[in-house]
Amino acid sequence: MLVGLDASRMAAARLTGTEKYSLRLIQALPALDSPHRFRLYFRNTPANDLFPASTRIENRLIPFPRLWTHVRLSAELTLHPPDALLIPAHVLPLVHPVRSVVTIHDLGYLYYPEAHPPLARAYLDWSTRFSARGATKVIAVSAATRRDLIARYGIEPGKIVVVHSGREESFAPVRDPARLAAVRYKYDLPGEYLLHVGTLHPRKNLVRLIEAFQRVRAQGLGVGLVLAGRRGWMYESLYRRVAESGLEKHVQFLDYVSDEDLPALYSGARVYVFPSLYEGFGFPVLEAMACGTPVICSSTSSLPEVVGDAALQIDPTDTTAIAGAVERVLTDESLRHELVQRGFSQIEKFSWERAASETLEVIEEAAEEKANPKSQIPNPKSQTAAPAPQFVTRKSPLATRHPSPLAILGVPIHDVTYAETLALIEEFIAAGRPHQICTANPEFVMAAQSDDEFRFILNRADLVLPDGIGLIWASTWLAATRNSQSAFRERVAGSTLTWKVCELAARRGWRVYFLGAAEGVAARAAEILREKYPSLNVAGTFAGSPRVEDEDEIVERVRAAAPQILLVAYGAPQQDKWIARNSARLGVPVMMGVGGALDFIAGVAARAPDWMQKLGLEWFHRLLHQPWRWRRMMALPKFAVKILLD
Repeated sequence: MLVGLDASRMAAARLTGTEKYSLRLIQALPALDSPHRFRLYFRNTPANDLFPASTRIENRLIPFPRLWTHVRLSAELTLHPPDALLIPAHVLPLVHPVRSVVTIHDLGYLYYPEAHPPLARAYLDWSTRFSARGATKVIAVSAATRRDLIARYGIEPGKIVVVHSGREESFAPVRDPARLAAVRYKYDLPGEYLLHVGTLHPRKNLVRLIEAFQRVRAQGLGVGLVLAGRRGWMYESLYRRVAESGLEKHVQFLDYVSDEDLPALYSGARVYVFPSLYEGFGFPVLEAMACGTPVICSSTSSLPEVVGDAALQIDPTDTTAIAGAVERVLTDESLRHELVQRGFSQIEKFSWERAASETLEVIEEAAEEKANPKSQIPNPKSQTAAPAPQFVTRKSPLATRHPSPLAILGVPIHDVTYAETLALIEEFIAAGRPHQICTANPEFVMAAQSDDEFRFILNRADLVLPDGIGLIWASTWLAATRNSQSAFRERVAGSTLTWKVCELAARRGWRVYFLGAAEGVAARAAEILREKYPSLNVAGTFAGSPRVEDEDEIVERVRAAAPQILLVAYGAPQQDKWIARNSARLGVPVMMGVGGALDFIAGVAARAPDWMQKLGLEWFHRLLHQPWRWRRMMALPKFAVKILLD
């Protein structure tokens, strides 16, 4: 098979994330042991040393001044079509082979439209939508990007494959004092410094990093802050914030740093801080880990799946949390050592050889799929019931069956039943790593429209449950008006699920911790549940509070109890934000916000009778018993109007 590769980005003089991805992936593909030939399309003359001499590689230089992808590359593909085409960076040509694969890196412009010039934003939106819909297969560099493509653009889940990017093998700890000193002298670096590497762009959240750094300085920690990266959109606000804070002598802007100097720059840093609001993947965190630098990063978008348990994760919208994490890593040597060692283990999961091998599999599948029409997705009108789609990260240690989310006003909510939810909880516990489960109803969906932090959490949660009759109605309406949207099969109410989870935990011997609600409520709920399920293993109960200043004590309590399941009843969105902030520290396999479920179980509040629940009137029952909720209930008609107009 002759595979065409868009190599236009790999010849750039200064490589950023997508350019580096294109270069390394295209270098790795021909190096694989495969019978395929590769034709590389260049806009500019490439360097002579990009590839070893090979009869399987053909370079095609097709220069053009403007609109190279849509005009010149389209013409080349029409006149001399390959058997399949790979576009490693977003934009599929207007005219392309039927068998095409495109890599989508992120949809950050949809989350932060104000961070992009209007014309650039409009083109990103159009080209990404066109590419994802027009390609035979779509590669997403993270599960977070996959979720976004499904939720935001309605891309068929079975069409998208997650293939994680590789990492640069050249990044390793620099121990040579002379090399470290040379880089320190070249860039006039401070004695000790925090480091951020990345384009100076609003999405990188650097204003909050500067504010957190100011707090760190106020605590008497005499470190500097080094921001390395080329100037991006609205970079002037960073310089203003530094000047307003009086930090000009302590914050250093380095602009672009060469790949030769970056390992020493990372190695010399005390901490690498990456509080980005949104990332499609996140190369810098792997580079820092490879250089033996402890990492602090956001608990949003793709970053949790990239760093695993090898970084201190923080809420990027919480300046206090960022500052607190920096102080911890600067002052706690055992924590620093642990993060460094975990980082060395984590980076072994990523390589360009693996990324290329998995990408080639996708290209082969795309060619085979088109060649065999029977392998196409069946027409839903001719099917009685389709199986739930598969969510598989290629060659992942745990290839988990995972339902695809439905997009309700841009919020991804999973189409699951009670039975499927319990099965997923079993898989989450078997996997061992932390998982967050959120419940969603129309009120929460509306809150996510204006609450960036809550929206981030719902987008990155491992499971978002359709709790609320309004969501069932909304999905049914959208299914009737959109060909690409289906309806939720079952409402999964958090209050009912809590009983079912505890019943399953009793059978499996899992330890359950009950956190939240008013004083004594969690303990009473646990007592009633143990009466119902005598073998239930209650790891502990505690009222606590969602306040940040109380978190350390609560986290220590929960960690000491070592539960497999943590049920948090602080009410949404506080409970979901609390779990997201502390997920990595807690290390509990299943963490779920349960709202008022513990109040219902303990008898503190009355749940609607079954007949009202079946008629979808549970909201009305709560309003009758809690009339103070009327303001919150105003979200329901607003939700209905937005659904009808969407």
